[in-house]
Amino acid sequence: MSMNINALVCGNGPSLKNIDYKRLPKQFDVFRCNQFYFEDRYFVGKDVKYVFFNPFVFFEQYYTSKKLIQNEEYNIENIVCSTINLEYIDGFQFVDNFELYF
Repeated sequence: MSMNINALVCGNGPSLKNIDYKRLPKQFDVFRCNQFYFEDRYFVGKDVKYVFFNPFVFFEQYYTSKKLIQNEEYNIENIVCSTINLEYIDGFQFVDNFELYF
């Protein structure tokens, strides 16, 4: 798996419409989050190195991602369930209940 030195992280927010894409490096890996697939056009292309989803809706977004790949709407290499200081899911409680999540 090759990685570029440059990365672009984005969701589906309206700020994508305001980016001067000519100022971006020629090569970069794309990291997506949230419901990026709701964008009205492919602002940063169809190739996605990583997508990050919230654990609250991970399974729905995982299913959606697999459908997007199946329909050749996006080329997603990796799907990640991200957590940020969520007490009930982080640490030992998550490890003890791993089978409930996956």
